[in-house]
Amino acid sequence: QTLKAIYVNEEAVDDELVEGIIAPAREEGALDVFLNVLKGDPGRGPDEVLPLVRCPVHMIWGDQDTVTPIDGQAAYYGEWFQSQAADPELPHVSLSMVTAGHVLMDDNPEAVNAALLAWLA
Repeated sequence: QTLKAIYVNEEAVDDELVEGIIAPAREEGALDVFLNVLKGDPGRGPDEVLPLVRCPVHMIWGDQDTVTPIDGQAAYYGEWFQSQAADPELPHVSLSMVTAGHVLMDDNPEAVNAALLAWLA
């Protein structure tokens, strides 16, 4: 049910996907790894790193992402990335929206591939 909440295409949430996520959790030491991820230093955020990047950057975002939404009350990074893509001082940064949730490359791979190929062309 949790996966269906972050996917737009519920058909993408199949037994293979669920098993692919659950299987590593069964491994010895998985809980320690999970806790380290949650408690560990997250490193520098995109708002610290992106200003240092000078090569072309294209962000593809799921328009129905509920984990890191593009707009609204919980959309810190979504709004920040939109502002970067719209900034005329950053012509190397662009953004595409696709119909998808948080795991957009799995949720709607055709749309992600089309956005990426259009940017690469």
